[in-house]
Amino acid sequence: MIGAKSAAEQGAADIVLDEFFTATDEGFRQSRCDREIANFYRVREKSRSFWASIPKHIRAALGAKWRAARIEATPPWLTEEMESQIAEKYRQAQAITQETGIPHEVDHVVPLQGRLVRGLHVPWNLRVISAEKNRAKSNFLWDVAE
Repeated sequence: MIGAKSAAEQGAADIVLDEFFTATDEGFRQSRCDREIANFYRVREKSRSFWASIPKHIRAALGAKWRAARIEATPPWLTEEMESQIAEKYRQAQAITQETGIPHEVDHVVPLQGRLVRGLHVPWNLRVISAEKNRAKSNFLWDVAE
């Protein structure tokens, strides 16, 4: 599994296994590795529980904020009030989806990665449209007929 091909590599792997690991029915085990793996699963479960406790529209807004920050589309002067307005757009999209049964999403009017110009992740560049229309438009198109 570790890619030891030559006899020397296989011999070195055997030495490491003999010195640091214990052979069991499940394979080779090592107490520190077992603790690290158990800790990983514990942290992952805590993270899942944390994110599951946050309303869906807030998770969507945070995800969009993170993606926009990655491409430097979130301005440093964005205020908490503006962030609340952004979260409200995601709440509206979720509410319309639940009311109509038609998936709706938050769209950037001027795309964050447009061919000619780049928009910002700010409240006045967001609108709620159907997922179908959002998927149909391209980054170089700024408007979709409603």
